[in-house]
Amino acid sequence: MESFALRPLNKDEVRLIKIVRNDPFTLSMEHFPLYGVPLYTALSYAWGSQRDTEDLECEGKILKISPTVRQFFDQLQDGPFPDAIDHPTIVSNKRDIQYLWIDAICINQMDDPEKSAQVRLMTEIYAQAAETIIWLGDKSPGDEMALRFVEYETKFGIRDKKPGAVRRFMNLFLQF
Repeated sequence: MESFALRPLNKDEVRLIKIVRNDPFTLSMEHFPLYGVPLYTALSYAWGSQRDTEDLECEGKILKISPTVRQFFDQLQDGPFPDAIDHPTIVSNKRDIQYLWIDAICINQMDDPEKSAQVRLMTEIYAQAAETIIWLGDKSPGDEMALRFVEYETKFGIRDKKPGAVRRFMNLFLQF
Protein backbone atom coordinates (compact mmCIF):
# COMPACT_ATOMS: atom_id res chain seq x y z
CA MET A 1 0.00 0.00 0.00
CA GLU A 2 1.20 3.50 -0.84
CA SER A 3 2.41 5.93 1.87
CA PHE A 4 0.11 8.79 2.85
CA ALA A 5 1.38 12.23 1.76
CA LEU A 6 0.20 15.45 3.40
CA ARG A 7 -0.96 18.29 1.17
CA PRO A 8 0.70 21.64 2.01
CA LEU A 9 -1.13 23.96 4.40
CA ASN A 10 -1.97 27.58 3.66
CA LYS A 11 -1.13 30.29 6.19
CA ASP A 12 -3.16 29.95 9.42
CA GLU A 13 -4.62 26.63 8.35
CA VAL A 14 -4.65 23.41 10.34
CA ARG A 15 -5.14 19.79 9.44
CA LEU A 16 -7.67 17.69 11.29
CA ILE A 17 -8.16 13.96 11.11
CA LYS A 18 -11.76 13.13 10.26
CA ILE A 19 -13.06 9.90 11.77
CA VAL A 20 -15.92 8.22 9.94
CA ARG A 21 -17.68 5.76 12.25
CA ASN A 22 -18.05 2.37 10.66
CA ASP A 23 -16.45 -0.98 11.46
CA PRO A 24 -13.57 -0.48 11.27
CA PHE A 25 -13.66 3.32 11.22
CA THR A 26 -12.01 5.17 8.34
CA LEU A 27 -9.80 8.23 8.50
CA SER A 28 -9.28 11.18 6.20
CA MET A 29 -7.32 14.41 6.52
CA GLU A 30 -9.02 17.79 6.06
CA HIS A 31 -7.73 21.39 6.06
CA PHE A 32 -9.49 24.22 7.90
CA PRO A 33 -8.72 27.87 8.63
CA LEU A 34 -7.59 28.04 12.27
CA TYR A 35 -10.53 30.30 13.16
CA GLY A 36 -13.11 28.27 11.22
CA VAL A 37 -12.59 24.75 12.50
CA PRO A 38 -15.38 22.35 13.46
CA LEU A 39 -15.44 20.98 17.02
CA TYR A 40 -12.40 18.77 17.50
CA THR A 41 -10.47 16.90 20.15
CA ALA A 42 -6.76 17.51 20.60
CA LEU A 43 -4.59 14.61 21.71
CA SER A 44 -1.61 15.15 23.97
CA TYR A 45 0.37 11.94 24.31
CA ALA A 46 3.69 10.36 25.18
CA TRP A 47 5.74 10.50 21.96
CA GLY A 48 8.05 7.55 22.64
CA SER A 49 10.76 6.55 20.18
CA GLN A 50 10.66 8.15 16.74
CA ARG A 51 12.19 4.99 15.24
CA ASP A 52 9.33 2.73 16.32
CA THR A 53 6.33 3.23 14.07
CA GLU A 54 3.16 1.37 13.27
CA ASP A 55 0.86 1.62 10.28
CA LEU A 56 -2.54 3.26 10.23
CA GLU A 57 -4.70 3.51 7.13
CA CYS A 58 -5.78 7.02 6.10
CA GLU A 59 -7.59 7.62 2.80
CA GLY A 60 -6.54 4.15 1.64
CA LYS A 61 -2.84 4.87 2.21
CA ILE A 62 -0.39 4.05 4.98
CA LEU A 63 0.29 6.66 7.65
CA LYS A 64 3.23 5.97 10.02
CA ILE A 65 2.34 6.61 13.69
CA SER A 66 3.88 5.97 17.09
CA PRO A 67 2.90 2.89 19.10
CA THR A 68 1.26 5.16 21.72
CA VAL A 69 -0.96 6.80 19.08
CA ARG A 70 -1.75 3.32 17.70
CA GLN A 71 -2.91 2.28 21.19
CA PHE A 72 -5.13 5.37 21.31
CA PHE A 73 -6.72 4.56 17.93
CA ASP A 74 -7.19 0.92 18.97
CA GLN A 75 -8.97 2.05 22.15
CA LEU A 76 -11.05 4.54 20.15
CA GLN A 77 -12.08 1.72 17.80
CA ASP A 78 -12.84 -0.71 20.63
CA GLY A 79 -15.30 1.57 22.37
CA PRO A 80 -15.51 3.33 25.70
CA PHE A 81 -12.32 4.59 27.26
CA PRO A 82 -11.43 2.95 30.54
CA ASP A 83 -12.04 5.11 33.58
CA ALA A 84 -8.52 5.12 34.98
CA ILE A 85 -9.53 5.33 38.65
CA ASP A 86 -13.29 5.67 38.36
CA HIS A 87 -12.86 9.42 38.35
CA PRO A 88 -15.25 11.00 35.83
CA THR A 89 -13.21 14.19 35.40
CA ILE A 90 -10.11 12.31 34.28
CA VAL A 91 -11.55 10.21 31.45
CA SER A 92 -15.15 10.11 30.34
CA ASN A 93 -16.70 6.79 29.43
CA LYS A 94 -18.08 7.74 26.04
CA ARG A 95 -16.19 9.40 23.21
CA ASP A 96 -17.96 10.52 20.09
CA ILE A 97 -14.98 12.12 18.39
CA GLN A 98 -15.47 13.21 14.79
CA TYR A 99 -12.38 15.40 14.30
CA LEU A 100 -9.04 14.92 15.97
CA TRP A 101 -5.83 16.96 16.08
CA ILE A 102 -2.61 15.05 16.79
CA ASP A 103 0.57 17.09 16.36
CA ALA A 104 2.79 14.34 14.91
CA ILE A 105 0.16 13.51 12.29
CA CYS A 106 -1.44 16.90 11.57
CA ILE A 107 1.88 18.74 11.32
CA ASN A 108 4.15 17.66 8.48
CA GLN A 109 7.23 16.53 10.42
CA MET A 110 9.31 16.51 7.20
CA ASP A 111 8.60 20.17 6.34
CA ASP A 112 10.60 22.45 8.66
CA PRO A 113 8.91 25.75 7.61
CA GLU A 114 5.45 24.22 8.16
CA LYS A 115 6.52 22.64 11.43
CA SER A 116 7.84 25.98 12.68
CA ALA A 117 4.65 27.82 11.67
CA GLN A 118 2.38 25.18 13.24
CA VAL A 119 4.36 25.06 16.50
CA ARG A 120 3.75 28.82 16.83
CA LEU A 121 0.00 28.11 16.53
CA MET A 122 -0.11 25.22 19.02
CA THR A 123 -1.30 27.32 21.96
CA GLU A 124 -4.25 28.46 19.88
CA ILE A 125 -4.83 24.96 18.47
CA TYR A 126 -5.10 23.50 21.98
CA ALA A 127 -7.16 26.47 23.20
CA GLN A 128 -9.72 26.04 20.41
CA ALA A 129 -10.12 22.29 20.96
CA ALA A 130 -13.46 21.24 22.45
CA GLU A 131 -11.41 18.96 24.69
CA THR A 132 -7.89 17.67 25.07
CA ILE A 133 -7.25 14.05 25.87
CA ILE A 134 -4.00 13.26 27.65
CA TRP A 135 -3.07 9.77 26.51
CA LEU A 136 -0.14 8.07 28.23
CA GLY A 137 -0.74 4.68 26.65
CA ASP A 138 -2.37 1.50 27.79
CA LYS A 139 -3.00 1.06 31.50
CA SER A 140 0.02 -0.08 33.48
CA PRO A 141 0.92 -0.72 37.14
CA GLY A 142 1.21 2.51 39.11
CA ASP A 143 -1.29 4.50 37.03
CA GLU A 144 -3.80 4.78 39.86
CA MET A 145 -1.09 6.03 42.25
CA ALA A 146 0.10 8.63 39.72
CA LEU A 147 -3.43 9.92 39.12
CA ARG A 148 -4.10 10.10 42.86
CA PHE A 149 -0.86 12.09 43.23
CA VAL A 150 -1.97 14.57 40.55
CA GLU A 151 -5.36 14.94 42.22
CA TYR A 152 -3.76 15.45 45.65
CA GLU A 153 -1.15 17.89 44.28
CA THR A 154 -3.93 19.86 42.60
CA LYS A 155 -5.84 20.16 45.87
CA PHE A 156 -2.97 20.83 48.26
CA GLY A 157 0.22 21.51 46.25
CA ILE A 158 3.81 21.52 47.41
CA ARG A 159 4.11 24.83 49.19
CA ASP A 160 7.33 24.05 51.06
CA LYS A 161 10.33 24.72 48.78
CA LYS A 162 12.99 23.65 51.32
CA PRO A 163 15.21 20.57 50.80
CA GLY A 164 13.29 17.40 51.58
CA ALA A 165 9.92 19.03 50.88
CA VAL A 166 9.03 16.59 48.11
CA ARG A 167 9.84 13.61 50.36
CA ARG A 168 7.67 15.06 53.15
CA PHE A 169 4.92 15.81 50.65
CA MET A 170 5.05 12.22 49.27
CA ASN A 171 4.85 10.82 52.82
CA LEU A 172 1.72 12.90 53.41
CA PHE A 173 0.32 11.90 50.03
CA LEU A 174 0.77 8.19 50.71
CA GLN A 175 -1.40 8.62 53.79
CA PHE A 176 -4.13 10.35 51.69
